[in-house]
Amino acid sequence: MILKIIKWAYIVCYIVIAILIIYMQHNVWKLSARKYLFVIIGYLLFALIVRLLIKKINKND
Repeated sequence: MILKIIKWAYIVCYIVIAILIIYMQHNVWKLSARKYLFVIIGYLLFALIVRLLIKKINKND
């Protein structure tokens, strides 16, 4: 049950970040290249942490 919620949250986060990247490309937020890079790196780190949590939960089950 908890695993399904985490996986859905993970999918929703990917969708949200994809929408944010599309908005950034259309200059809705005039972000510099550095800020854009930090957003992407931060999200990749978040995705990595979530994947590790999912793997740990799978091992415990």
